[in-house]
Amino acid sequence: RRYDEMVDTAKALVAETRKLLLETEPQRQPVVEAYLFEQQRQLGVLFALAGRYDESAAYLRQLIEQVDELRREGESIAQKKDLEPAQRFQVVRQIQQVRQRQVLILRALAFVHQRRGDMGQAEAAGRDAYRLIPDNVGLNNDLGYMLADAGKDLQEADRMIRLAAGEDPDETAYLDSLGWVLYKQGRLEEARKWLLRAAASDEEQNPVIHDHIGDVLWRLGEHEEAARQWRQSMELHERKAQAGEGIEDDRHAGRTREKLAAVESGKSPQVAPIVTATQTAPHGG
Repeated sequence: RRYDEMVDTAKALVAETRKLLLETEPQRQPVVEAYLFEQQRQLGVLFALAGRYDESAAYLRQLIEQVDELRREGESIAQKKDLEPAQRFQVVRQIQQVRQRQVLILRALAFVHQRRGDMGQAEAAGRDAYRLIPDNVGLNNDLGYMLADAGKDLQEADRMIRLAAGEDPDETAYLDSLGWVLYKQGRLEEARKWLLRAAASDEEQNPVIHDHIGDVLWRLGEHEEAARQWRQSMELHERKAQAGEGIEDDRHAGRTREKLAAVESGKSPQVAPIVTATQTAPHGG
């Protein structure tokens, strides 16, 4: 219900900004257009948070088509041989800005597919974005983590995540991703190091990091500490849920809850699988 109300508010803001754009003098229109784009992207995400996945995907795809049309127009102009150097520079700059917008929308679309559990479509959207700007740091982390979590293309995932972590070694999300891709490769001691570093730097207290640490510790035989990490993960999740914070769905928390229930009943929990050297993970390109 809360997100439905936020969708209605976002729709009204988009409509008001479109009206403002028509009334804005030409030299200030790029500023308003950028603001309108971000409002539209956020509206697409809010549809998903409200559980309205079909509307979200359709809305974001429509945005992608609109932005892609601008990109094609810019590339057509850039091919003209009679452009002055200053004009060509401006056109190329606009094309780069349009590509950045496409990447933002595709990342949002990947998030939508992840929320609804369609990981194949999520990966496809991520790879579409990657083809546009392969050196985008956040995108390398997003796609690398997605592949690692699915146990697919781990060498590629490792390379992408290390690119992101190398650019911003203090970013908690990148440290968590690095720890997780190492875990998936069975490099548990290395995974522990990076995940503990992620937890130490995590000001937002992300419950997923503690769930990851719990899986690593369980495989290392530190069962009591693993259970403590899973309990901490659940406490953080419940605290955030009560405060209405975060945009993670309940699937991850559900898996953590199942692991704790297994431990408390004296059974072995189902921790995340490791991809061994003899396994061949399917390629999702």
